[in-house]
Amino acid sequence: MIKLNNIKFTLSIISLVMTSCLMYFSTNLHGDAFFPELIVNDLFYGQGKWQDWVFPPAPAYFDIFLYLISSIIFQDMIWRMFFTSIIEICMVATCTIWLAKQIYSDVSKHGICLILLALALVNIMSAHVIGFVLYSYKANFHFSSFLFSLLGLNMIIKFCSKPNFLMALGIIFIGVIAEISSQLFIVQFILPVSVFACFGICIFRMNWKYTIKLLYVLTIMGSIHVFYNIVFKIITYNDALSSRQFLTIKSIKKSIKIFLATTREIFSFNEPVFLIAGLFILFLFSYILYKLYFILNPTQTITENKVIMSVNFPLKLNEFKIPTIIFFMIMLSIINISGVVISGGFHNAICYTYFSFPIALIIIISIILLDKTYLNYYKIQNICFFFIYAIITILTVNIVISKPKDIFKQHHFNTTIKSTNNCIDDLSNNEFVPQGGLSSYHLSKGINYFSNEKYSILAIADDLSPLFWFSSLREVYELAPLNHPDYLYNFIIFRRINGLSESKLSKILPKPFKIVNCSNKRAKIWLYNDKKLDSFVKASKKLFLLRRNELILNNLVEFPASLFLGEVGQSYGESGRIAVQNKDKPGFLINNGILGYIEGQTPYNITIKYTTRGNIGTKIGKILIGQFSQPGINTLLYEQDIIINDQHQISANIKSSHALGHCRFEVKVWFDGSGELSVKSIGIKKI
Repeated sequence: MIKLNNIKFTLSIISLVMTSCLMYFSTNLHGDAFFPELIVNDLFYGQGKWQDWVFPPAPAYFDIFLYLISSIIFQDMIWRMFFTSIIEICMVATCTIWLAKQIYSDVSKHGICLILLALALVNIMSAHVIGFVLYSYKANFHFSSFLFSLLGLNMIIKFCSKPNFLMALGIIFIGVIAEISSQLFIVQFILPVSVFACFGICIFRMNWKYTIKLLYVLTIMGSIHVFYNIVFKIITYNDALSSRQFLTIKSIKKSIKIFLATTREIFSFNEPVFLIAGLFILFLFSYILYKLYFILNPTQTITENKVIMSVNFPLKLNEFKIPTIIFFMIMLSIINISGVVISGGFHNAICYTYFSFPIALIIIISIILLDKTYLNYYKIQNICFFFIYAIITILTVNIVISKPKDIFKQHHFNTTIKSTNNCIDDLSNNEFVPQGGLSSYHLSKGINYFSNEKYSILAIADDLSPLFWFSSLREVYELAPLNHPDYLYNFIIFRRINGLSESKLSKILPKPFKIVNCSNKRAKIWLYNDKKLDSFVKASKKLFLLRRNELILNNLVEFPASLFLGEVGQSYGESGRIAVQNKDKPGFLINNGILGYIEGQTPYNITIKYTTRGNIGTKIGKILIGQFSQPGINTLLYEQDIIINDQHQISANIKSSHALGHCRFEVKVWFDGSGELSVKSIGIKKI
C-alpha cells in the first residue's frame, strides 16, 4: 500500500507539472500583460524612475518582484510570464498542502494527492477557459491577495497553537506586502479574520486563554493596516487608488446587477464549463454543511450505566480545528462576496477570481473530510484517484492537440495588436513615416512593445487626455513622443473592440489628410502630414500637467477649447467649441474648464479667445472664472459679459481669495441662446 501511495503521489506531481506547462501555450499578450515587462525594463534596464510610474488600485508590487526574478533568468517575455506563473503555482501548492496539514495533521498521503489533482484541474481551467484568471500568464494582479491569504491562514493557525513574537511579525510582514499589492486582501483576509476573532472573543469571553490569543490576532490585523498606510505613503508617489471611483448607491446597484447577471449566466447552459465547476463547488459546500451538522449534533449511547458522548464523525473529541475552519470559511464567503459586490468592484465574470480564497478553502476542507471518511476504503480511494488522473490526462492532451501547429510562435500574440503593428509598418512603405501615435490603452502597450522603438504610442481617453493605467508619467513629461524628441504625433489608431471613440475624437481633433483601413478591418488609422495633431496632443499633455500643478507658467500656455466639455454646443477641432441659436439652448458652452490650482495670492492672467456672430451690441453670454468644484470653496473671481462686437479676446487678471494652500479653479463660458458663440482657446500664465 505504501508503494502504491508513492506511485499516486508521483503521478499527482506529474499531473501538476503537465498541466502547469499549459500556461505557456495559453499566454495572451494583451494590454495589462505588458505591464510587468515594461516597468522592469524601464526601471532596471532603462533610465526610468519609480516616482514616475502611475498604478491602478491593484499595484501588484509582489507580482513585479516575481517578474523581476524571471527577467534575470529569461530574455523572452513569454518565458518570463510563464516562469512567473510556475513560481506562483509552486507557492500555491506548498501553501495549500501546508494548510491541509494545519487543519488536520493526520491527513493521509492520498488526501495530499487529491489536493495536487485539484490544483491540476484548476490549471486546466486557467489554461483553457476564457475568463478564468488566476496566475500572471493572464495578468491577474490580485494573485498576491490569494496567495498571502492562504499563507496568512496557515500562520494564524500556527500562531494560535503557540503564540510567539516572530510569527506575529511574519504575519504582519506578509500582510503588508499583500495589502499594498492588492486592496482585495482587506475583504479576503483582514476583515474576515478580524470579524471571526471578535465572534470568538464573544464566545470564549470567560476563557482568558483563548480570549488573549484572539486579542493578539486582532492586534496583528490592525497592525497590518497601520503599517500598510505607512509603507504605502513611502513607496507610492502617484496614488494607486486615485483612479478608483467613489462608492455611490448607483455604483453599488450596478455592481449587484452585474454580479446577479453574471451568476445567472454561469449557471446556465451557455457556459457548460462554468456551470459544471459552479455546481461542483456548490455540491462540495453542501457536503461540508452536511458533515458539520453531524459534528455539531453528538449522539448518546448507554454502556454499563454510563452515558458516553460520541461525535458522528471519525474525529477525536479534542479536535476543533475542522469545525472552526468550516465556520471561518462560511464567514469568509459572506464577507468576501458581499465586500467585493457592495464596494462596486464587480464588473464582469473575471471578477469571480476575487472569490478564489473561499473557493480554495471549500475544496481543501472537502478533501480532508472525504479523506477521513474513506480512510480505510482503499479500493474506493484508488478508483477515485485514477479516474481523476485519467480525466486530467485526457483533457491536457486534448488541449495540446487542439492548438495550432505553430504552438510555440504566433499563438501568444493578440491578433489585433500584431496585425495593427503590421499595418503601421506597411504605412512606412508608402512614403508615410509613422513617428508618434495615439490609441487606446489596450492597444498602445502591445504596439509599443512590438515596434522596437521605431515609433511611440501614447494611450489616451476619448477626450484626448493621457490615460495612465500601469504607465510612466515620462510619456507626459516628454512632450514629444517618448524617447523620440525630434518626432511629431502624426497618426491615431481606432479599433472596433476596446478602442477609442472615433465619433467623439472627430469633434476634438483636426481632420486628417488620409484615413487608412487596415486589411483585417479591425483597425483604422488617421494620418496627418502637418503639425496639427501634434499641437493638440502637446496641449493635452500640458493641460494634464497643469491640473497636477506641474506645469511652468512663466509664458502664456494656450489650450484649444475643444479639449473642454460643456452642456451645450459642439467641439469642432481647431474651430473650438461652438453654440448656435435655434440649435443650442441656453447653457454652459464650457462647463469643466478646469485649469488646475493657483498658489495662494499669486496673480495669474487668463486669456479667452472667441468669435461671435449676430446683432451687434447684443449680449450673447458671459465668462465666469472662479473656484466652483471644491466643497466649501465656491468663489467667483471674475465675471464679464460677452457682447457681439469686434472684440475677440477677453483677458483677466486673477488671484485666489484664499491666502493659504493651492485652490482649484476653472473657467466657465455661458451661452444665452442667441447668435453664434465660438470659443477658440483658453490660455494661462503666471504674472
